[in-house]
Amino acid sequence: MERVILHIVLNCFYASAEMMLNPALRGKAVVVCGSTQSRHGIVLAKSELAKKRGVKTGMVNWEASQCCPDIIMVPPQYDEYLKYSKLTRTIYERYTDQVEGYGMDECWCDVSGRSPEKQDSSLRQTTAGQAKSVP
Repeated sequence: MERVILHIVLNCFYASAEMMLNPALRGKAVVVCGSTQSRHGIVLAKSELAKKRGVKTGMVNWEASQCCPDIIMVPPQYDEYLKYSKLTRTIYERYTDQVEGYGMDECWCDVSGRSPEKQDSSLRQTTAGQAKSVP
């Protein structure tokens, strides 16, 4: 039997988590970044809107502000991101017991013997629905 491995990446993970935690940020250009004052001011993650306006991961904060003057910069909340990461892994484990993580926002799932298209669609729907219910 041929092995089927899904590579799952949570796009804009930190920024998406911030928008879940603070719904007022939804639909806005958001970046999660280090502190400019303590000289750690680079973009760690960006929302889709910030990305469309030219903001890139690793860009310094002042440069991101030039690309997108209405950008909203928020500090990282790693404990919160870890909660969402654990939630997604729990969801993946409903589909397979072979889940290999890589960082908080990426993993591989072995779904050999199952329809990968059905697994992918079902995982997307379940993950999106569960994320909305996280306190």
